[in-house]
Amino acid sequence: WRLEIFDDTYSGTVILKTGRVVINRKKVKFMDVIRGMSLDIFLDAEKDDTTYDRFISTIGDKKFPVTLKKNNTETIFNGFLDVEGIIESFVQDRWIVKLTAIDGLGYLENTLYLDSNANPYIGKETELNILARCLQLTGQGMNFRLFQDRLVYRTDPGGFGLTAKPIITTLINQERFRNTDQDQSPFNVKKVIEGVLVKYGYTVWQQNNYWYVARIRDYWGQ
Repeated sequence: WRLEIFDDTYSGTVILKTGRVVINRKKVKFMDVIRGMSLDIFLDAEKDDTTYDRFISTIGDKKFPVTLKKNNTETIFNGFLDVEGIIESFVQDRWIVKLTAIDGLGYLENTLYLDSNANPYIGKETELNILARCLQLTGQGMNFRLFQDRLVYRTDPGGFGLTAKPIITTLINQERFRNTDQDQSPFNVKKVIEGVLVKYGYTVWQQNNYWYVARIRDYWGQ
């Protein structure tokens, strides 16, 4: 098992640490659409070790991408270090720093459904393209599998040219993704995804370096 934490601000040699990880899958209800996961990371530390200072002093999400691989080829998890989820434990015989990494689904509830210019989307769009835009806003570069069709789609929308499945051909007027408050504020991305997928009984989760979009019975049935 190999865990990699990337830091764009670091220019030195790779720092090797020993430790362990625990994969956590969020407890969900049967019809929950968003099924996120996280990692608890326990790394050995030495006295006066400053390796982790950059994580503690950094503010903001999506700063440190995290990848967990098996046999250095099979990707088990993609996510980001949660800079608020860092604990230093210096009361044991071995000093341990605990980090937490979350996948991009955890950001969707606090991310508004806006275009690159921070404006609400307007006009009609296919449900498939809307889903692609939403998954792109996780910050992950993974594409997604619509498992019912065993097809792979890009998270950068456009030009799919595929068979006429409902989620591919159904159009939605994006002006409807507004709340009923006085300011008509835009939906968060989690609410948009749920609006698209819940009627199909689809859920979304991370697996094998893809986002999987499927009905549970279809997934286990194949």
